[in-house]
Amino acid sequence: MALPGRKGMGRMDEIGFHRGDCGAPMIPIRIVLGASLMFGMSAVAAAQSSDDVVWRERIESDCRLQSRKYYSVLHFKKRRIFVKHCIDRAYR
Repeated sequence: MALPGRKGMGRMDEIGFHRGDCGAPMIPIRIVLGASLMFGMSAVAAAQSSDDVVWRERIESDCRLQSRKYYSVLHFKKRRIFVKHCIDRAYR
């Protein structure tokens, strides 16, 4: 269904896009601004969470190293329990 006064514009005009001189659909400015804000905020959150990830990895690797000192390879269940409790103690 074409808009009144505009012949042959097609479906793109019906859903809210506007055609420029070149005939390609132009994206409304609100969509561009919304997307840029969304991606900008996610970058800030990623920078903060990367510090947490590094901290958790350090704790986990340290706990695994301690478990290797205390328990041999044959006691893998004891190692897992030790690592779990070690990580829980570090987060307190």
